[in-house]
Amino acid sequence: MRAFQSKPALWALTVVAVVTFGLLPVAYGADPVVKAFKKRWKIANGDATQQIEALKTLSASNSSDGVKVLLASATNKDLGYRVTDAAFDALKALKGPKARKYIVEKGPKLRSAEQKAVLCDVLGEYKQDEALKALVVLVTDKSDQVQLAAVENLVKFKCNQSVDAIIACMLKADGTLEYACRSALRQMTGEKLADAVDWKNWWDSNSKGFDFKKVAAAIQSRAKESSGKISTSVDGSGLYESIHSHKVLFVLDTSGSMRIEAPLRNGKKLSRLDYVKKELSAAINMQLTKDTRFNIIHFGDKVYTWKKKLVQATGGNKKGALNFVKKLKFFGMTNTYEAFKTAFNDPNIDTIYFLTDGTPTTGGIIVPSQILGNIRSWNRGRNVKIHTIAFLTGDGTKQGIIEDKGGSKIFMKNIAEQNGGFYRALE
Repeated sequence: MRAFQSKPALWALTVVAVVTFGLLPVAYGADPVVKAFKKRWKIANGDATQQIEALKTLSASNSSDGVKVLLASATNKDLGYRVTDAAFDALKALKGPKARKYIVEKGPKLRSAEQKAVLCDVLGEYKQDEALKALVVLVTDKSDQVQLAAVENLVKFKCNQSVDAIIACMLKADGTLEYACRSALRQMTGEKLADAVDWKNWWDSNSKGFDFKKVAAAIQSRAKESSGKISTSVDGSGLYESIHSHKVLFVLDTSGSMRIEAPLRNGKKLSRLDYVKKELSAAINMQLTKDTRFNIIHFGDKVYTWKKKLVQATGGNKKGALNFVKKLKFFGMTNTYEAFKTAFNDPNIDTIYFLTDGTPTTGGIIVPSQILGNIRSWNRGRNVKIHTIAFLTGDGTKQGIIEDKGGSKIFMKNIAEQNGGFYRALE
């Protein structure tokens, strides 16, 4: 399925449709590897396993045609996550100098923001000056999702040129992109400055002869010292922590298990849902500024949205959202797959806060690994940050509810780690 379809993405879909029916343009016949792929893809006739094997052969391609087919396949959600994953892996594995030259030189000029964002992840795997130059160009792209992908891959090139490019991006950025720039700069330099101008002034004074290796060693040492159990809060205070995004979607589990009572610090108890409603209301009321656009999804067996798309966080819209949250009630089972499917229907979000108290129990897909695969496919080229909160306080056995808290935590942690977000577990 496609979460959304922009005009540039139509080109990609058209190419894959052509490949699917064995009607590749004559120009594609110049590369013998692509020509062989065409035959194998036609024989596959929609069988995912055979399609995957066909795509693997394209990693040996040495032409722009091979790159184009792999890009189109990697970003076509209709093919399913197993096939798109295979296309992406083959794209990263390309060794042919002509194919790689196309990625480096022509990649930044592609029309599709989604494809350029994917190529940023490919360029991040290269250890070449040419790849660095391409990322420096891509970080100036007009699309935030491309800039974000470029920033996250420029970090891998620990050098003055990458720091210069990220600071230049940060000076014009806001929301999620600004936060990503700040995080990248901290990771590369070890400094903890907040403002872009401060970063520029500091770097102007310290860039000459800066030793990135020393910083990396120091950061790694501190990480080992601080590693351990994931921090939680005692009573859910600050559940949503600091919200940096200006295009945020809150996804909230309102299934039946959210009726389990959660103990408060003062000895009183609230249902999990009432507890979370207070926290979400506080986040909306106190953290969302007029620069922010937001929406709310809640789900049990079915999925419901507050608005059809993101809306500005005006006083009136925030009041409406608070009223919506206040009326939420728990119902049904946990349809995680449909919740994420609905979330990705909005092409404008850049951040999701996903809160649930359990693993999937109903819907089109309930196997966690398959849901992870679909999220990966929907999010490829979009770089939506998914922050997950496993809200597991209280004991459901008294209410006849058996929970797999361990499985829930693993699932939620994997979602966050695979999609650039933070993970929290409260129990």
